[in-house]
Amino acid sequence: MTPEESVIERDKLYRYGEEFDSNPDAYLPLLQPALTKSGKRRVHQPSIGEEMKELTKSRDDHVWPSLSAELKALANPERAVREAFSGTDHVKPHVLKVGDDERARLRELCGTLGLEHESTDAPERHRTLSGIKSDRWLVVGSNARDVFEVISEISRQRYRKQAELKEGQEERRQAAINQREAESRIRQVALVATANEKQGGWDLTGRWDITCPEMQEYKLGKLTGFYMNISRDIAPYQYEL
Repeated sequence: MTPEESVIERDKLYRYGEEFDSNPDAYLPLLQPALTKSGKRRVHQPSIGEEMKELTKSRDDHVWPSLSAELKALANPERAVREAFSGTDHVKPHVLKVGDDERARLRELCGTLGLEHESTDAPERHRTLSGIKSDRWLVVGSNARDVFEVISEISRQRYRKQAELKEGQEERRQAAINQREAESRIRQVALVATANEKQGGWDLTGRWDITCPEMQEYKLGKLTGFYMNISRDIAPYQYEL
């Protein structure tokens, strides 16, 4: 199971931010057969699926008034918008974190109710199967100015996140350069020490690692190995007369 599939399966175990109880029978009424007016069992009984839907709806209607605006928007965004903007009082814009299909239905609902709405990228970016991307949020409000202010604040949050991410990448890049420079110095000192022990003097022959980030990144756009080989020709020169 992929991480994305695991998240989807886990979400199925929650409602209104609460985990489902492992023993729901203790909370559900006994399922009694439907009876006729005379008290006899009806021949055609309603399906268990329909009965469970009615029980679920009753439970939701009982819990709904106690939910926060954020939980209402997550559980049933269309109902949350209808209820929030049905009166004449000023209501703060709602930020709805919904998928593409739900967002399309909400835009249609906003047109019916005369509400202003605008979509924007969420501040956070995350990795998906198709790459790194941001979720799309829908901001709904009673007037364009309120919606614009919320959109602007979300944009500022997004720019701050991007700046922090870029700063972190630059710090990691500089740390990698510093590490390579330190390792290069250690190797060069070791080479010189070895040459002194063997020959009792300086010997510049061999492979020398060169640390120059600008030149290292010039070709591939990333840090690559960069070195220079120095050799000495010890064969005698021959001259032709």
